This record gives sequence, C-alpha cells and structure tokens, in this order.
Amino acid sequence: MPIALDPAQTVPFSLAVDRDTPADIRPTFDLGYLTCRQTLRYEELINQAADKTTTQAEDNATLNQALALLIRGWRNLLTLAGEPLAFEPGDPGNGYWPVLDDVLTAEEKWEFALEARKAIRLSESDQKKSRSQPATGTEKSVPAAPSNAETNPQS
Repeated sequence: MPIALDPAQTVPFSLAVDRDTPADIRPTFDLGYLTCRQTLRYEELINQAADKTTTQAEDNATLNQALALLIRGWRNLLTLAGEPLAFEPGDPGNGYWPVLDDVLTAEEKWEFALEARKAIRLSESDQKKSRSQPATGTEKSVPAAPSNAETNPQS
C-alpha cells in the first residue's frame, strides 16, 4: 500500500520547545505522509499564508488549512485549564481544528508548518533506505575500487 494512503503510517513531531520534555508527557503531533496532490496543495497554502498582501487573520486561516493536511492525531496536548485535549478527526481537505488557535502561538504554527514537512521527508527517505538494504546487511552493492598499488604498479 502506498505510504500516504496507509493511516497507520505516521511520523511523530514535537515543537522545538517540547523536545526535552520526557516522551511520555511530551506534546506530540502524529503527521501523515502526503500524496503528490496533497504536497502541491500544502506548498500552495504555505506560500499563500506567507503572502505579505493578505491580513494576519487570512494568513492564519490558510496556515490552519495547510496544517490540517498533515495532522492525523495528537497526544499530550493540554488546554489552558490543564485538561487533556482529545483529538477528534476532522476533514483535512476542507477544514481544520479551530483548537489549534488556542494551543499554538503564531510563531509555533510557522515552526510547525516548516519543520513538520521536513520531518516527513526525512522519515520517508529513511524508510526507503531501510527497505533497500541488502538482506544480510553486509553485502556490498558494488565491488570495492582497486587500490592505488593495483592500478599503478610503479608507485
């Protein structure tokens, strides 16, 4: 099954401010892999949100739409009252979770938007590398290059 279509395939992501928090209580977002079409839409939304000719409210709404494409779940997020914030799946194609406006600052949203996409790319790349490793883990894919002595006997 293609990785972007498998709901079980997610990448854990935490904001920089939370990375030193113990894993069992660290606020963590579960990010989904994006299809090509979703990736293009995501990039379009990020560019739109960065447009300096729009209002901050318009930029925020656009950024929320972009984040909704990535988010498949979260854990250890708390409300201002310290209550656990339950994740309720939404429709990432048409909406977003308004609660993001209540738990993230504007700067954290931008960090999320830029760094989360990198995390997904790295994870996807790592998965592809691990699938292409030789079965024994010790086989070489190409023979070793001849040493200088073998190619130039007069040295």
